[in-house]
Amino acid sequence: MLPTAYDLATTVPHSNSTQALLDSPEGIDALNRAMNEQVRRNTLGAKQGPVKYTPLEAPRLNTPESRISGMREQLAGSPKYASNGLNATGNNVIQINPNVDNAYFMHELGHTTSREGKFGGLVRSARDNPMLTKALGSARYLAPLGISAFTEGDDDMAESIVASYLSAAPSIFDEGLATKNALSMMKTMGNTASMGQRARLAGSFLSYLGAPLMAGVASNYAGNLMDDEIAQRLS
Repeated sequence: MLPTAYDLATTVPHSNSTQALLDSPEGIDALNRAMNEQVRRNTLGAKQGPVKYTPLEAPRLNTPESRISGMREQLAGSPKYASNGLNATGNNVIQINPNVDNAYFMHELGHTTSREGKFGGLVRSARDNPMLTKALGSARYLAPLGISAFTEGDDDMAESIVASYLSAAPSIFDEGLATKNALSMMKTMGNTASMGQRARLAGSFLSYLGAPLMAGVASNYAGNLMDDEIAQRLS
C-alpha cells in the first residue's frame, strides 16, 4: 500500500507519464479502441463480432500539492489519484494523477473493461455492494477468529488464513482481472509493459494479497488465546 501511495503522489512527471499517453496523437480514441478490443476478448474470446462497451470520457486529472500531502490524502481514502467509476451520464471516467506511470492509469482502465464482462461484472458488483463489502470486511476477521477459537488445539492457522482470503475474494479477483486487462491493452496499443511497469502492478496487487494474510494470522492468534482461556475455564 505505502509504495503504491508513494508512487501515486508524485509531483514530478514519470518518463512514461499518464499525461504523455493522453497527449499522444490519438489519445482517448486509441484508449477506447483498446478498451473495445479487450471487452471483445473478455466476452467473445477468439470469436469475432461486435460488442457493447461503455466509452471512456476524458480523465479527471488531479496533481497533489506535495508528495506528503498526496500520500496523506490517499491514506485517508481519497480517490483523486487513481480510481475509476461511472459518471452521471453512465460513461466510464477515471481520476488519475497525470504525473504517474501510465501503467497505473491502464490498471484503472482495466477495471472498467472488467466491469463490461460477465465474470468481471459479477465480481465488480459484489465488490461495489456496500452491504456485502461491510459483511465480508467483518468476516475477514471474525471467520478466522471463530475457527481458531472453537477448534481444539492451535493447529488451525491454515484454515484461518483460507477463511480470511475467501472473504477478500471479490477484491482480489477484481484487482487481478484489472491488471490482466491493463497488460493486454498496453500490448494492443503497441506499448508492451516494461519490467518496471509489471513490477509496479505486481507490487500493488501483492498489497491486496497481504492484507487477508495479516488479518488471518492476527485473528488466528487472538482466537487461540480465547481457545486456551475457554479450555482453562472448563477444566
